[in-house]
Amino acid sequence: MSSKVKEIVETILEIEFDDSQNPSTESTEEWDSIKHLQLMSTIEDEFGIKLTDEDLMSLTSYESIKNKVEGN
Repeated sequence: MSSKVKEIVETILEIEFDDSQNPSTESTEEWDSIKHLQLMSTIEDEFGIKLTDEDLMSLTSYESIKNKVEGN
């Protein structure tokens, strides 16, 4: 699952990163509010999950999204 999350993040943000990196809203210039909404919508669609408003506010890094999708 994490490889699919990584692929989605890379595609939407139009970036590439390796597993030692953790792109976030704070460290990634490309990750603006529009891209964030696109990312959250794609995650919901791809994994069949419904994100809450709280999720939308807290899922601000690759690691946090990956953990949410994996149920951690």
